[in-house]
Amino acid sequence: MPNLHRPYYNRCMNKAIIRRTDYTLPYPFTITSGEGVCNAFPRHIHQSVTFGLVVAGEREIIAGLEKSTAGPNDLFVIDSYIPHQCRVGLTAPCHYFILNIPKGRLTTLLTSCGESLPEAWGIGIQIINDPVLAAQFQSFCTHCLDDEGSEVPPDPIAVQKVLTSFARYCRPFKAHPQAIDPRIITAYEYIQNHFQAQFTLGDLAAQAGMTAFHFNRLFAKSYGIPPHALLLQLRTKKAQELMFSDYTDPCGVGLELGFYDQSHFIRNFKKHVGTTPLHFFRARRGKK
Repeated sequence: MPNLHRPYYNRCMNKAIIRRTDYTLPYPFTITSGEGVCNAFPRHIHQSVTFGLVVAGEREIIAGLEKSTAGPNDLFVIDSYIPHQCRVGLTAPCHYFILNIPKGRLTTLLTSCGESLPEAWGIGIQIINDPVLAAQFQSFCTHCLDDEGSEVPPDPIAVQKVLTSFARYCRPFKAHPQAIDPRIITAYEYIQNHFQAQFTLGDLAAQAGMTAFHFNRLFAKSYGIPPHALLLQLRTKKAQELMFSDYTDPCGVGLELGFYDQSHFIRNFKKHVGTTPLHFFRARRGKK
């Protein structure tokens, strides 16, 4: 019997409450709720498409020189692999719901329903104002995250209804993707597959046959994030996954993932997650 859902964590981030549940059926997607969030999240990328709703406060999404602001009852969409940072607007704190789903699975789901994403590459970052869809999305996310709803997989029809409604708002972002140097693609894939290993910027640059300066600049231009920042993001994400499992050493996990020492791990974990590994670990244990 496959794992239908996976309650991930319910933790305090300063005075914020973050809840998250991962589902594998009927489609692989993640629901996250952030309530009372005041901190900013550094520049990062998602490997999935993000659909969200701001319930209270404001959420600023910054990509390059462009800033999009979602206020109360505003929906937003962030395409996969778009480097961006998030911060709370003037009316803090912020309360939001987020649904993440791999783009390939989203496309398959929409095709089966007679819908589709824009044919042009990417859907960018979009703010949507639709009170009816906002109410449906909030009800859906709330049900998935409450104790009763997380015991069973969500109704496939409900999932399809929410995602197809979002898809109708998605408009083309760019006509053609930026051509990326194959050597940079190889380096990106290497980081994705070997982020626990010890290697330097110079090592990656040497493999690509470039100087470290040129490699770093070209990588950041191609993916919107420097290689070292991507490496730290992947290691931090893996640390969260390990602490959800039966791992019992919240600080020792950092050394296994390639951080220099506990101080380096704690500093970067807090920067990306908003709380210390020990606080995160204790909150997760309390939920479990």
